[in-house]
Amino acid sequence: MCLQEKKAELIVALEEEERRMRVKAVGNIRFIGELYKLRMLTAQIMFSCVGHLLSLNTEEALECLCKLLTTIGLNLEEDTLMIRSTLAREIKKAEGNKDKTELNKVSVLYINYY
Repeated sequence: MCLQEKKAELIVALEEEERRMRVKAVGNIRFIGELYKLRMLTAQIMFSCVGHLLSLNTEEALECLCKLLTTIGLNLEEDTLMIRSTLAREIKKAEGNKDKTELNKVSVLYINYY
């Protein structure tokens, strides 16, 4: 077997391994999204995943991000709206309270969430 044939075989093997790894990564991301939809993971964890995938700035990471968002997008949006309205309601309630420590607690929760 000549050197050129061996090199061609290795290139094909490498491409196949990269494809297999990409399929596995996308499958893992979909699994994570399904866990979120079953309420086994929180919205905050999903935001962390989205941020991490964006920070990688690779084609593979963007492919995984697209799969994650198509899997959880609607649920994440609904949860985010619910969380924001709950936090806003709690802040208004704490603002009406004469004891400002409650407002501080809610503010810390808000800051830690976002």
